[in-house]
Amino acid sequence: MTSEPGAALAALIRPDLSVLCVSRKHDSTDWGLPGGKVELGETPLEAAVRELQEETGRRVPASSFKLAHEGVERRSGTRVVTYAALGDFSTTPFPRTEEGDVAWLHFGVLLVGGSFAEYNRRALISLVRKALSSFLSPF
Repeated sequence: MTSEPGAALAALIRPDLSVLCVSRKHDSTDWGLPGGKVELGETPLEAAVRELQEETGRRVPASSFKLAHEGVERRSGTRVVTYAALGDFSTTPFPRTEEGDVAWLHFGVLLVGGSFAEYNRRALISLVRKALSSFLSPF
């Protein structure tokens, strides 16, 4: 396993706790976060922003994202970095792409079942902990 991230994910999260998700190309019931491999010469954040646009058609500036989680996808041993952007993103419907379906889903969908449920669970728990920590820090 390398110390450099091999994959990067982008989590767009709306105030209603819906998350922009993509399905697997050949299984429209297997949802995950947009993301993919970090290309040579690319930072993980650049990869996350690029993958988000390629898989969903959404352009979100890199400055909107914060590091949410770093972890290892246990099946492959790949180091994965997840970035999150919180905001009132458009709910405009998405056409199906060659990558799969795209939809706003409640974050709970990412926690149960699917190819990446274990990693998604760890990443989203980390994100909630960071959000609570920053919210409670003045107290």
